Amino acid sequence: MTALTSGGQVISIANHPLRVFANDDPARPRINHTSAIIMIHGRRGDAQKCLDTAQTICAQVNLPQLIIAPLFISPADSPATPETLHWPDAQWMAAEAACGPSGISSFTVLDTLIAMLSDRTRFPALRHITLAGHSAGGQLLQRYAVFFENSSSRLPVSFVIANPGSYLYLDPIRPASNGFAIPDAAQYPGFDDWKYGLQNRPAFLPRVSASYAQHNITYLLGALDNDPDAAALDKRPAARPQGANRLERGQNHWRYLTQKFSSALRHNLIIVPQTGHDMTAMFSHPSAASALFATTPTRSPL
Repeated sequence: MTALTSGGQVISIANHPLRVFANDDPARPRINHTSAIIMIHGRRGDAQKCLDTAQTICAQVNLPQLIIAPLFISPADSPATPETLHWPDAQWMAAEAACGPSGISSFTVLDTLIAMLSDRTRFPALRHITLAGHSAGGQLLQRYAVFFENSSSRLPVSFVIANPGSYLYLDPIRPASNGFAIPDAAQYPGFDDWKYGLQNRPAFLPRVSASYAQHNITYLLGALDNDPDAAALDKRPAARPQGANRLERGQNHWRYLTQKFSSALRHNLIIVPQTGHDMTAMFSHPSAASALFATTPTRSPL
């Protein structure tokens, strides 16, 4: 692994360099870690902040973890580092291919990190992996979880998904005032296309995971993340049937999941009080921080 003068390290993803921030060397760890957190940043690409936030929480609860925060950048974010994997403007949140130096999907990055952590020779004591992401990072993980197979990792994998701006739905219905309905495609064009639905999704994606409802997933929603005019909120017609703001979209998606899977659902929902669209405040709240270290979810109603 090579350190960059601008911060972070470089790891190999399918023989191509990806910049990450970590509290140890994932290629040659110095500590015999028992748990790991892969922390995904928001649209602004502040992986260093992800690392700092996770380290602070680990210290507060006295539960040391290996922390890896990959950096998904666009050429506009870091024009001076074209040799590292980079994506068109924030398209990594929808599993799109990198625009250089190779067309690798952000899903491949997650697959590779999980495989790296599952390597017994490198991490013989590791017992659990948590994937956590806020905002755009939450969008990436919500979509990734739909296709993730537990059998693909020798270790248990859990997800903590915070304040995503939109969700991937498994069929055309969307929550409506009187229950559920299929939106008017003329009024909301593309509402069931990828990244909002499964239509026209990337050809490389497998089938939806048969065990999706049983995945260990915790959704974190900020009780104050309810601004319909938020600058970074997806306001495209395709997103609007999901709700007016992030909080409403998250609550609607939870209602959809509970209706679709009923008692088979093993996901969990936490509304973080007095918190808006703020990664540090979200993950630092005691109810949310505990999810980063929990290995089994407990369901919560709205």
